[in-house]
Amino acid sequence: MGPVGLLILFAVVLVVAHRLRPTIRPLHAAFTTTAFGLLFFVAGSIGYTIKKSNWSFITGTWSDGVVWWEIAYGAISLVFAAYFWRKGLESMAS
Repeated sequence: MGPVGLLILFAVVLVVAHRLRPTIRPLHAAFTTTAFGLLFFVAGSIGYTIKKSNWSFITGTWSDGVVWWEIAYGAISLVFAAYFWRKGLESMAS
């Protein structure tokens, strides 16, 4: 199979995967973004720098002050969480 055949196969797999994907659950996204938003917002507010880890446990160090990039990341996540909460609660009502 040449490169053109691989591209066609890839396109077919993408279309089939798109058609078979499960429906998006907005409440699942709401819980996830709320948890991560609160984690980063609170950690940044108290000066705890979260390091890269495998998320089985959170590693980090204390900094001398507020960690603004974590607060920004947490705030943005909480804005998305509010959107997903609204969508999720609307989907439950209908």
